[in-house]
Amino acid sequence: MAICWRGSVERSKIRRVAPLTMRNLRAISMCVGACLLVLVLVTVFPAGPAVAADASGEMSAFGMTLAQEEGALVVRDLVPDGPAYRAGVRSGDTFLSIDGVSLKGATFEQVQARLTAPRSDAVTLIVRRRAGGSQELRLKRPAPNAALTTAATALRSSGALDAGHEAPIPGIQSTGRSEVISRGSLQVGDELIDFTLPRLGGGEVTLSEFSGKPILLDFWATWCGPCRAAAPGLAAITARFGEEIQIIGVNMDTTPGLAIQYAQGAGLTYPHAFSQGWRDPVIREYGIHRTGIPFNVLFDAKGRVAAMDLHGQPLADALELLLRRE
Repeated sequence: MAICWRGSVERSKIRRVAPLTMRNLRAISMCVGACLLVLVLVTVFPAGPAVAADASGEMSAFGMTLAQEEGALVVRDLVPDGPAYRAGVRSGDTFLSIDGVSLKGATFEQVQARLTAPRSDAVTLIVRRRAGGSQELRLKRPAPNAALTTAATALRSSGALDAGHEAPIPGIQSTGRSEVISRGSLQVGDELIDFTLPRLGGGEVTLSEFSGKPILLDFWATWCGPCRAAAPGLAAITARFGEEIQIIGVNMDTTPGLAIQYAQGAGLTYPHAFSQGWRDPVIREYGIHRTGIPFNVLFDAKGRVAAMDLHGQPLADALELLLRRE
């Protein structure tokens, strides 16, 4: 295969080199002096060890807290009987590798990304014990919504979530399908992806305008049977929480008329955006063309993803918990 280079057919040209002048010599001397000065400063005042930003933090889904120490991440706190503790992680352990990838110099965020990436249901973790020696552990990845749903379940078990809400939420029930969530574009903790779409009935819907309270973004269509099965639960949640939360539907029908009629009849009185179906940029940005519908994303009051694909009573419990945290 021929490779063309720019100017390859031009003839070489020989240029005469001008003799050095006093001005040239002065410039060269200044450059050499500057280089020597930098070398002296680096030798006398060596740079300290690099400290990565956000190098430590809490991993609530695994029940542990990591701290940066001398370029390594060390386990500082453990939740008794949490996922990390059950896997054999102990306080004082130093993380050496995850699935064979060295963690030398890794930041907290990099380690968190490797532990939570939906590649398999568990990771192989090599740790160095405080007393010496290393050990291989098998750490199971929690479900994407584990941090929120586990806390909500614990609160419900105490009876705190049932006060004044004896009637369960009807319709389909889901704490989040990991195999579906992993096909989407967002992970728990991500910032919301803002958009503006036409609103069913007229006007526009801009997602960021509803920040400041928990937002449930629900993707649906009238031709989707499971979406219709989820509608009674959404209507009940709307009645229960009122203006404390904001639900926004994103409809994927081909024409708005049928969607407006259905939403009114089903008691889905919150704003609905009207998309262009599977090819709409918003649908593709959120990964809905890969997850299918029904699918929803729950944002906290700060606009961060708190959970996904929650339906029925698990969704109501998660909303109760988010409101208690605000």
